[in-house]
Amino acid sequence: MLSVNFEGMKCTWLTRTRPIDRFMPLHRIRMWLKGFGHGRGFGIQSPWAYHFVRYVIKEKWPYYAYARLGQEYPDYDLDDRRLAELYFRIANYSQPYRWGFCLDQFDIQADYVQAGCLKTSIVDCVDGYDMDQIAECDILVMTLEGNWKKIYSQFARHASSQSILIVEDIHVSRSAYKAWKMMQSNEYSGVSFDLYRCGLVFFDKQMYKQHYVLNF
Repeated sequence: MLSVNFEGMKCTWLTRTRPIDRFMPLHRIRMWLKGFGHGRGFGIQSPWAYHFVRYVIKEKWPYYAYARLGQEYPDYDLDDRRLAELYFRIANYSQPYRWGFCLDQFDIQADYVQAGCLKTSIVDCVDGYDMDQIAECDILVMTLEGNWKKIYSQFARHASSQSILIVEDIHVSRSAYKAWKMMQSNEYSGVSFDLYRCGLVFFDKQMYKQHYVLNF
């Protein structure tokens, strides 16, 4: 059972989801509560979205590569490892040919991606300044800093129905969250997932455009 005092309102649930950290900042608690109902996919109407949440985002299967990569990077931050394991599962699910990073450092994340899909080529997009490389990626990881608008536009305009955009640190600041909301509402964007640590954007126009908030 979980009880939370939230702005004068006490909420109690019977739950097996990850408990609220008592040191969690208030805005994080708001997001936790907002995404509570979807849990491991429950409450999601779309069969595709339910499957993606249940078997990719929330998948708990102890993949063989987790132990090996854990031994290779024993000091890797726990939250960073959880994010890298998500990238592993996304790579395993989508089997992309080219996975791009518009980040300063991504060596460990790249190892997780390639463990998830051996055929994937890792593309260094030079922190978002190699626009030709960005356009050719099946999946792209970026932040909302610098020339993020150009990066998004270049990727989105060339995206296929199988493309995925991963945006890190969407809640790091108000300006970042505002940029994320702008990205969600853009005409190119389709279904999106807010996982707090990152956001996922899909570009399949055959799917009904909907935004999900999940506890990750």
